[in-house]
Amino acid sequence: MLTVQAEYVSIQTVTERLQITSRTLRHWESKGLITSERDPESGWRRYTQMMVTRIQLIALLRRFHIPLADIQRIVGDPTPSCTAAVLRRHLDVLAAEAAQLQLHIEGLHQLLRRVESATASFSTGPGAVNASAFSCRVPNDESLVHLLQTAVTSRDSKEECVMHSVQGKGSSFRIVTMYPMRSAAHEVFDSQPEEKALDPLWAWIEDNRLQGTARIFGYNTTPYKPGAMEYGWGTCISIPQGVEIPQPFQEKLLPGGTYAALDSSPEIYESWQALTKALQTHSQWQLDDQRPCLEEHIPSPDPDSTVGRFHLTLLAPVTAR
Repeated sequence: MLTVQAEYVSIQTVTERLQITSRTLRHWESKGLITSERDPESGWRRYTQMMVTRIQLIALLRRFHIPLADIQRIVGDPTPSCTAAVLRRHLDVLAAEAAQLQLHIEGLHQLLRRVESATASFSTGPGAVNASAFSCRVPNDESLVHLLQTAVTSRDSKEECVMHSVQGKGSSFRIVTMYPMRSAAHEVFDSQPEEKALDPLWAWIEDNRLQGTARIFGYNTTPYKPGAMEYGWGTCISIPQGVEIPQPFQEKLLPGGTYAALDSSPEIYESWQALTKALQTHSQWQLDDQRPCLEEHIPSPDPDSTVGRFHLTLLAPVTAR
């Protein structure tokens, strides 16, 4: 706690007493979180007592890794209800990241076991390699890729495979569990809103090198009707905690939960109709109208192919009957 009786507190005093760098204070000021005045004699920044209290508040909130955008909401409306709403949302984000981190930990443990098993296989004799662990007799990049892909697939496919024929076409949906995810979202109302929602958001993701672990989802923001001239569409892309989201994008927390997943045909609307119809008659699962339907966009390895830039997986939220 910094207690100074003078009307103004110099930036040097604030940095020394609160262990905050002058660069951080200037950054907060550039974001509109705090204000300063110039000492008429030295020209250095100085702060009023009220602003010193705000600096202390911001510093405490940053210790919990609360984003500056959320802190801006608190300092703009320092009521208990606003503060509680920000803290609840931050807890939801942390819970989602903790769940994802647990998946990463489990996946790495599994990968380590496979690598150690493969190492033991090599040690049993010349060229005696466990075929399930490595695809060639000499360990190399290709065999390690095989191990990694196996571990990632195992981690990402924690799902109950419930197969159900969809209109007799040989397609089937599966039941998957998704953890809550923090995402950046962009919503557009237009005659062709999908690309207008996705392209600027994906450009921002690439500029900030966030595409490595990003998952892309699309969703309707207004009811879709075939033949409609305009409709609302949103794209959201999962991002790590701590990444600040610029305008015109917004933060969106995907709720996670249980979904019926179906790989879409080129006729997306017909695929949705088929999935919906299958769930209407399913004995175990039914649609959950409390959560949004999603379309996961999985980048195509060959964007110039007839498939296009993405493969689509339809995700309908479900609950047990």
